[in-house]
Amino acid sequence: MKLSLKVLALWACVLAVSAQEVSTPPNQSPAPAGTSDTLPSASQPSASSVAPTSASQPSASSVAPTSASVSAPSSVSASATSSSAAATGSNLSDCLNADPNTSTSFFANSKLTDAPQNTTGFSVTYSNVYKVVTNKLTNENYILYCTRTQPNLTNIQAKTYIHIPVTKIAVVDTRALGYLGLLNQNDIVYVGNSSNLTSPCVSSKPAQYNISDPSFSQSAYDLVVFPDSGGNDPNGISFGLTYQATPLALAEWIKYFSLFTNQETVAEQIFNKIKQSYETARDSINGADISYKRNITFMQYFPDSTKFNVFEDMYFKNISSDAGGNLTTSLISQPGDPSTLRAQVTNSSIVVDFTALTAPNNTFDYWNNWIGYVQPNLTNAANTALDNAKQHGGLYLNDPQAPPFERFNQLWRVDKSVSAAGADDFYSRGLARPDLVLQDLILAQYPDYPGGYKRAFLRNLAANEPTETTNGDSYGCGLATNLAVASKQSYSNHTADSPMITFSGGLSLPAIIGLSIGGGLIAIACIAASAVTISKKIKNRKRFTRLTDVGGEAFDMPRQSHAEESALYGPHDDFEEDLPTGRYGGSGRQMS
Repeated sequence: MKLSLKVLALWACVLAVSAQEVSTPPNQSPAPAGTSDTLPSASQPSASSVAPTSASQPSASSVAPTSASVSAPSSVSASATSSSAAATGSNLSDCLNADPNTSTSFFANSKLTDAPQNTTGFSVTYSNVYKVVTNKLTNENYILYCTRTQPNLTNIQAKTYIHIPVTKIAVVDTRALGYLGLLNQNDIVYVGNSSNLTSPCVSSKPAQYNISDPSFSQSAYDLVVFPDSGGNDPNGISFGLTYQATPLALAEWIKYFSLFTNQETVAEQIFNKIKQSYETARDSINGADISYKRNITFMQYFPDSTKFNVFEDMYFKNISSDAGGNLTTSLISQPGDPSTLRAQVTNSSIVVDFTALTAPNNTFDYWNNWIGYVQPNLTNAANTALDNAKQHGGLYLNDPQAPPFERFNQLWRVDKSVSAAGADDFYSRGLARPDLVLQDLILAQYPDYPGGYKRAFLRNLAANEPTETTNGDSYGCGLATNLAVASKQSYSNHTADSPMITFSGGLSLPAIIGLSIGGGLIAIACIAASAVTISKKIKNRKRFTRLTDVGGEAFDMPRQSHAEESALYGPHDDFEEDLPTGRYGGSGRQMS
């Protein structure tokens, strides 16, 4: 007994000394700067000041694909040509004069080698002189034929027959422009809304697609792209994309358009580069040493319904996760007023607003006044939350009047690149280039992230960043085959968007925890030493008293009354409520 207790005392003392020599935690990087101090008066936006959602923007209520990202080869063996010529194939050009019933396969050398998955949203079947393309989102079939004479197919119910390759295109759904631009198909003759044209690569200024216009001519184009159904236009096809798909699944639709231009080989090479860039950026940020994940919220105000929409579609879930963040889960998907929205974004580290705001209302001050964030209230709420945290052991709870994104200037919009008329380039190019959107979102969360990337779509409204008009140099016209691919990065970040709590004596909460551990080890050492002394006194005695036999409350923990406990820790009910993950504490971020 004597030897064992001595050994215990010796080991406890060694541990106690080691605990006292442990260095304090490294200082965390400083938190971002606070918000501005003043707010000019502004009225709440009306239907005239907030533009309604255009038809070109994906709607969560549209027909939704259940897409998954497509597995593609990790390497690209050859560079694609950036011209709009037909895809490779030694005899494809001879198809024009071929018999529709020929046994020669004119698409043998130009087929998609990595066919879209069944869940992507479209499919293609090749025959000798025609392709059957099915848009699964709109349930439309198109027969694309390369012979001069249209084949007579009675066993296929087709919406329309289209002679390929098409060269002159009308685009009612401007989201198609991003895909066509990558294929260098820039001979656009009509658009649904000329004000929404953001690409500087379009060869000529297209006219408005308006069948009532006397100068309108269907013979001016080979193909017209509609957002939903192709309508009654004999050259019409549908697009039908929604946010109910992964970012890479939406990017794969470049292959859909390549079927009409005979550029399947080009499309696969471009998609593989986009996929490689996306996955490299995704793997880098998710492999980084980051202590606190950011909570990301995507929202939009719809003036027609006078409601806000907090997006939780598959696209936003995936892009948030792939950017190393957490998509916030809303209690009400469509808040009806600003006060409800404020409650929804209480723990949001970053908010990305898709609302169509136009000058002079496209400012942070206007947005704050509209939603109801007032600087004095924000400051007071943040100070109160900090005081409460100090009184409750460092547990910082965000206040709806002072969410993290407001305290640290993290309100973003998708209008960094705009047309001369103010249209957001995101709606033309964003779905086709998820690699750029992903890198934008990474850089928005971590401004010091390495790699030298410059944001393409996201603009920090809270920092009053200016918009940029698209131009050929920054847009990259004709450079689809040498797209810049993201490189692997090493990165670490240990900042949170809750303040470091310090107590009297200047010790932070981690330091107090460390000292508590060290103090506990010292206490163990003292108990062991006392046990050795006691054993010497009782070694010759045959009777002893076990601790478990001692009666009374001598060994009980001190107790307080319910009132005293409430004064120390707050009402007891506050600690019994079972709230969802992320509702409590600090930034609401979860440890990765």
